[in-house]
Amino acid sequence: MSAVMLSPEDRARRVKVLLFDVDGVLTNGEITIIPNVAPNTELKGVEVKSFSAHDGLGVSLARLAGLKIGFVTKRNSQVVAIRARDLKIDHVYQGQAHKMEAIAKILAAEGCTLDELAYVGDDIVDLPVMRRVGFAIATANARPQVKAAAHYTTPMSGGFGAGRDAIDFILNARGYETPTQSLGAACSFSGRISALKVPSAANEAGYCIDILPDSLLVGEQFSILDKSGRIKEQIHGLIPAPVGSR
Repeated sequence: MSAVMLSPEDRARRVKVLLFDVDGVLTNGEITIIPNVAPNTELKGVEVKSFSAHDGLGVSLARLAGLKIGFVTKRNSQVVAIRARDLKIDHVYQGQAHKMEAIAKILAAEGCTLDELAYVGDDIVDLPVMRRVGFAIATANARPQVKAAAHYTTPMSGGFGAGRDAIDFILNARGYETPTQSLGAACSFSGRISALKVPSAANEAGYCIDILPDSLLVGEQFSILDKSGRIKEQIHGLIPAPVGSR
């Protein structure tokens, strides 16, 4: 099939590594700097960024589906390093003024091709990468030039679920129904339960939700199962326990 004829879904199905810019993609682009209180001669402060919990869970789901995840950002930030550690990100490259240099290292490490990379960006510094990878994704808040270069634009803006949109699109294209789409039945239960399974309605390859049979409250702990029933990963606290159930 010619590359010109590939649909966004076709491109998503080839992805093995999903890479994100950070500022404006996994955050809303705002950078808050709190100056040091103690008098000093150095112009340093504490940098603050906010991230979306939806994106964080999306990274867990992507990992379950076999994707490798990476951050490639122009800025250096301790906050990003902490977030990457917490999410167990496979590839973290900060201070990348020329992002294709980081891309080359990731390709070598993973043994994959540019066609098997997806990249999510929002500004013109991302264009050299987006014009080369197999699946280029722009956030809803991206600059017009970035959206023009993208194969897919997320419904949500950076910092408000754009990362999750990108992950959901790729997983859905690959035949998975993301657990987010299967939680409705679970949310209607209250009190203590012994076990509950919510199978994917879309297809047999989809995940299902299984609240572990230890008399847990809804949402305290559950696992994501593959289609054969094997536990892939345990997650805590995604579905809030109903008011009064404790």
